[in-house]
Amino acid sequence: LNAVGVLSGFGLIVLAITSLISIVLANLVQYQIARRHVPWFGVSRPRKDEVIDCVRLSIWGALNSLGGMLFSAADSVLVGILCGPRAVAIYLTTGALLTFAFGPFQQIMRSGNFGILYLVGNMEWIRVERIRYELMNFAALAITILVSVTLLLNESFVLLWVGPEVY
Repeated sequence: LNAVGVLSGFGLIVLAITSLISIVLANLVQYQIARRHVPWFGVSRPRKDEVIDCVRLSIWGALNSLGGMLFSAADSVLVGILCGPRAVAIYLTTGALLTFAFGPFQQIMRSGNFGILYLVGNMEWIRVERIRYELMNFAALAITILVSVTLLLNESFVLLWVGPEVY
């Protein structure tokens, strides 16, 4: 259908409509085949206790997200109240630099968790202690480097993103 619409010289609206028709038809055919040949396929009405559990989890998830937003934004709001919007711009710009830099660092630190858990499960405490010591040294070195680079580049980074009149 799409090719017919394009080759006939119709515009994007006809192309969008034919795409929608193709998608709906393909999904209807797949649905009918699945209903006919897969005995357990279908949707059933959830029980009341399943709905209540889902609502509880959704509420906890929403509260967790709200708490995370408040936790991560409370310092910015406080800086804005105490120092004004220009200080918040500098504060958040510097924080963005650190956030971008710490992302790969966190991935590296988390990548060893499964191996450490394997060693803990096998009760190889000496190896766990050695790895923990190495990770702590790596973390101290990486944090020192990241904070030093941030302090060195902070002025040019803030000047670039916020402007010279604010720094």
